[in-house]
Amino acid sequence: MPPLLPRLLRLKHEQGRAAGLDAGATEASHALQAHHHDAIRDLKAQLRMLSDELEQKGVANEELAAQDAAQRQQINALNSKLRQYTVAADDARALRDELDVWKSKAEHNERNQQELRRYREKLEDYEYACRLVLCTPTTGHT
Repeated sequence: MPPLLPRLLRLKHEQGRAAGLDAGATEASHALQAHHHDAIRDLKAQLRMLSDELEQKGVANEELAAQDAAQRQQINALNSKLRQYTVAADDARALRDELDVWKSKAEHNERNQQELRRYREKLEDYEYACRLVLCTPTTGHT
């Protein structure tokens, strides 16, 4: 069995002869074939270029996916730290509130201590006055 392409070309040539094609029609056919050959070559070149571009885009996509994964991991780590800092800040606020309560109690205690000192001084003054009055000789009253 003869190869398919030469057989097809022979059949085409025979059809052209049978139809009574002249030399001008054959030249037009060759020109058309040349045009198709150029178009196919251009399409193959364009296909190679698009394949290269697709490969480059695929590599870039993989790089971006890796960067995305790294950034997501970094975001998760930062969110974890943020939660820790938030808990620490809440604890600090609670301690600061407790410290304010203790300061208020200390101020209240200091005021009470000062008031107690004043009352002791008054008591001492009163006791001193009483001793003076009781220790002095009374005249005329018995």
